[in-house]
Amino acid sequence: PLAEVGVIPAVHPAALLRGTGSYRQFVADVRYALHLSQGGDTKRFIKAKVYVVDTPGCAKALAKFLATRQYLSCDIETSGFNRLHDKVLCLGIGYKPETVFVFTPEVIKFLKPLFDSKGSQFIWQNGKFDIGFLRRDGLLARVDEDTMLLSYALDEMGGIHDLEQISSDLLGAPDYKYMVKPWVPKKSDSYDKIPKPMLYEYCGIDVSLTLQNFYILRAWVRENDDLEKLYTKVLIPASEMLYHVERAGIHVDLKHLEKIERFYRIKTNAAHWYVERIIGRPINLNSPAQVAKLLFDDMKLKPRRRKDRSTAKEVLEKLPQTRIIKAIRRYRKAAKAYSTYVVGIQKAVDTDGRVHATFKIHGTRTGRLSSAGPNLQNIPRESLLRGMFVARPGYKLIEVDLNQAELRSLACLSNDKALIDIYTSTNRSIHDELAIYLFGKDFDHEDKMKAKMVNFGIVYGREGP
Repeated sequence: PLAEVGVIPAVHPAALLRGTGSYRQFVADVRYALHLSQGGDTKRFIKAKVYVVDTPGCAKALAKFLATRQYLSCDIETSGFNRLHDKVLCLGIGYKPETVFVFTPEVIKFLKPLFDSKGSQFIWQNGKFDIGFLRRDGLLARVDEDTMLLSYALDEMGGIHDLEQISSDLLGAPDYKYMVKPWVPKKSDSYDKIPKPMLYEYCGIDVSLTLQNFYILRAWVRENDDLEKLYTKVLIPASEMLYHVERAGIHVDLKHLEKIERFYRIKTNAAHWYVERIIGRPINLNSPAQVAKLLFDDMKLKPRRRKDRSTAKEVLEKLPQTRIIKAIRRYRKAAKAYSTYVVGIQKAVDTDGRVHATFKIHGTRTGRLSSAGPNLQNIPRESLLRGMFVARPGYKLIEVDLNQAELRSLACLSNDKALIDIYTSTNRSIHDELAIYLFGKDFDHEDKMKAKMVNFGIVYGREGP
């Protein structure tokens, strides 16, 4: 036989060295193979029995009972993602994988003593989202443990930290999203459409799988002192801190936003009119097909490759910079700013006049934050655009930045003498020194920015083109 016990498919270690595949999954596969070789059981997930709690008496009794348990796995289902307006549809709590209690909206308030108590450890999957709703409704929910952050601590690779993926990797759990797909085929559909018995069962599975994953992931993180420190001293506190950031949001000057809207509408209209005036006919500059016809058929420009009629930004940059090409580029730049930074922000401004973006702790491989809904970390430096974000009356916006924290950390971790000498000196700059090396002593501000990109690019694993 090929193997006495069985075969565990796993990614080749060489692929991990090249930056592909999941290191966490590779470690899990090796652990599993060793476990089986020593007579251990095959992977299995436990299907929970879900009990629906819809009376105040039962809710109060369970609150007392659950407060005596060490670990409580929790999850909520909501009608949407907006913590100001959407509602909690149910709250699931489990103290062991086999048993989950799902509380209906009417009785959740009776769990306040449970969340006020300090005896139990509350476990979530991306708990920052859940506690935002519960705290709004008067429950002092907290994130003591988070399986998404445990997964991220073990492997910073993206796309592997959702509950379904973790449960499949660690427990061999089957896909259960199919249960609710008939009612929410699109991501934007509200879970309010799902029949309540189905929704409660779905929530119960989430709770049970979170607890089962927790026992495995928590043990793995605890084995490594560095990961334990990262998880307990950085990731969990960051979850609490970012809850407050998201809840507060940032104020938007709506009058300034209207000014920006007019500015970019005029710019796009002017560039569009200019192209049509030159070619003597109407054209839809948002249509790649019409722009390609203009460039490669009417103007007889040569594409980079035969039969390649792309009109992407990088293609336009390499074509001869005629009046038409320049006008199209101006149009696209203004149209991009208008749709992303004007219309996008207008849609995101809530009834309190503020934008409440979501900040993702697990959103990058480098440990930097990412944000969405909208992406506030991608607003161009132009004062016209950034000027839409203001402090509320009586307050000031301040900017706090650590001086080259990443490169200083690199100096400490690598113990590189040259780097340490630079950072222990009072009159040396690593950016200036690289700029001199690359461009000479007469470097300008733009040269220094390029040197800065190289220095930070090394820390974040940037590679050559």
